[in-house]
Amino acid sequence: SNTLASERDYGWHGICIEANPQYWRRLAHRKCQVFGTLVGESDEEELDVALSGRGVYGGIVGPHFDNQQKTSGAETERSVSLKTILMHASAPAVIDYFSLDVEGAEEFIMKDFPFASYTINLMTVERPSTKLQDLLKQNSYVYMKDHGSFGDQMWLATVLAGIPNWRRAT
Repeated sequence: SNTLASERDYGWHGICIEANPQYWRRLAHRKCQVFGTLVGESDEEELDVALSGRGVYGGIVGPHFDNQQKTSGAETERSVSLKTILMHASAPAVIDYFSLDVEGAEEFIMKDFPFASYTINLMTVERPSTKLQDLLKQNSYVYMKDHGSFGDQMWLATVLAGIPNWRRAT
């Protein structure tokens, strides 16, 4: 976990969001604010999810996500938007780091993100779609580099991209 390593090794504190109840027990010992909920594009949206028995590969079920078809373990859950979670957590307007890994639902969750209210200095996004990459560029983020072996990409707020120690990937 990007946030676990940051919390343990660098004193990071922030917000952790986990929809899968099988991981909640481990999060009880974390220093971050923990939200045990499903993140969607809006509040109270009913979404099909497959979490039980899928481990880290569980998530929202639908044709555009990693979990494409309903299985016997699929359930319906109500979502909470990222905006609502940030408001409830009293997140600052400038967020230092954001890690997004939601098994193919990254674009779905971020398409209505309140970019006018929050600036994320540095983010890693697992396998962002072309549409999500375009959305990030439209909102003044700069692609920096691929990060790790799972298709994570690192993005930087444009306000930081001009700092000499940050090098843009070519």
